[in-house]
Amino acid sequence: MDKTLQITFYKSETNWIKILEFSRWEIIGFFIPKLLFSNELLKSNYFENIITNSWVYFLLWEEIYIGQALNIFERLKGHIREWKKEFKDIICFTTSNNSFDEWDINYLEKSIISQAKQNSDMSLMNLNIWNNTNIRNFRKSDLDQYTDEIKFILNILGSNFLEKTREKKISNDDFFYIDSKETKWKLILDEKWYIVVSGSFWKDNQKPSMTKSYITLKNELIEKGIIQKFDWKLMFTKDYIFTSASAPAQILLWYSVSGPQKWKSKDWVTLWDYERSKFID
Repeated sequence: MDKTLQITFYKSETNWIKILEFSRWEIIGFFIPKLLFSNELLKSNYFENIITNSWVYFLLWEEIYIGQALNIFERLKGHIREWKKEFKDIICFTTSNNSFDEWDINYLEKSIISQAKQNSDMSLMNLNIWNNTNIRNFRKSDLDQYTDEIKFILNILGSNFLEKTREKKISNDDFFYIDSKETKWKLILDEKWYIVVSGSFWKDNQKPSMTKSYITLKNELIEKGIIQKFDWKLMFTKDYIFTSASAPAQILLWYSVSGPQKWKSKDWVTLWDYERSKFID
């Protein structure tokens, strides 16, 4: 069946806040860059009457946090104050008529976390699912429909971590490298992700100029076993997705660096020039 999705750009800015609504369904979604989250939102026509609705939401960066809230504004303010949670963007969902109750959002949160753990190549901050659910089968069918709508919107936003990265045949032309005597890293450029290849290694030699958020991310990846130490080097034990090229470059080199300028193809073309040429073409 055809879907009609209306996207409203808050303050008419394409890189600002986006409001996403289906014409035939109740679901309504918001994309909010963390830096644009403010008290002004609470007073806007879009949020004023739905702020105390029941919500499910995602915090996005190099890792994903999946949560639920009865007052999204207060919940997000709490996350922003938390120093342990680094995130860049917020995507949140409710219904236009506030049809979700507590059991509904418990079910949605649990279902989405389970799907993300099964399908996502990105790392989750949620390690456990705590909430119980008490949903009848007919309601599960409705909520599963909402989950499908959420997936559709995530695809539109280019952030669908609930589906596996598209598999494709990899050739040498797909790889970018940072390579030296003490370092060997391979990166695959996908349609929307930057994937560091398992076996990439580098010298364990942290430098003070490394951005704090990337130090935190590196330590979390070590705790989860995605990065492991072998003798003098650190190594990725599995392919790992990043949302930017600079994040893996900083973790590798231990200092602030522009990833697009640092990664190079086998022909010594920078990732920056490669992506620009594709865009121009």
